[in-house]
Amino acid sequence: MKTFLCAFVFILFLLPNAQAQKSFFGPELGILVSRNSDFDFDFGLSRRYSYALGVNYTYQLNKHLYLNTGIQYLSQGYVGETCYIFPEGVSNKLIIKTDYLILPILVKYGFGKENRIKMALGMYGAYNILATQEHPVPIGGCLRFYPYDLRESVEDFYLGAIAELSYLILNKDLLNLELRLKHFNSITNVTFYDLSNSSYSLGLNFNFKI
Repeated sequence: MKTFLCAFVFILFLLPNAQAQKSFFGPELGILVSRNSDFDFDFGLSRRYSYALGVNYTYQLNKHLYLNTGIQYLSQGYVGETCYIFPEGVSNKLIIKTDYLILPILVKYGFGKENRIKMALGMYGAYNILATQEHPVPIGGCLRFYPYDLRESVEDFYLGAIAELSYLILNKDLLNLELRLKHFNSITNVTFYDLSNSSYSLGLNFNFKI
C-alpha cells in the first residue's frame, strides 16, 4: 500500500513539471454498476446502481500516447436478500454500500488523426471510506442480525485493475469532452471473506487544457 501511494504521489508531482501545452485537467461524473464475486452479474438483484465522480489529470506523451491519473470516488457494493419477512409490497433487499476513494494510474493510446477513440489500461489503489448495509424494517423471519456497520469485515485498502474505452465528443481550443466506459476489477480481496468486486461505469470527462 505504501509503495503504491509513494509511486502515485511521485507521478502526480512530476507531471506538472513537464511541458504544459499538452496537459489536461478536469472533473468526471458517471453512473456505476457494481457486484461482488458471490453473484453472477446476469442476476439483476446482485447489482448496485450508484455513481462515480472525481478529477483527472492527463499528460500527452507523444502523438498517440497519454498518461492519466487523478482522484476518484467510487460508490461500489451489491444488493442481496435477507432471511426476514417483510410487509406485502416491500422488497426484500439487503443493500451493501462499500464506497472508496481511488488513485488510478493509466496508460492511454489514441487512434485516428484526432485521437477521438482511446483505449487505456491501468492500476488503482482503493481506500475504503464507507462500509454499511441497509434493509427495510421486517415483520418476522429468522433471528439473524444484519449489522449496519461493516468496517470490521471490509479491508481498508485493495488493489485493482482498470480497462477504459473513451470517445472524444467535443474538441475546442480550451476544452474537450469525452465519453468514457470503464471496467474496474479488484485484484486483492475487498473483504476478510475472500470476496472480490467488479464495476462498470459510463461517464463524461471534461478536460480543460492547461
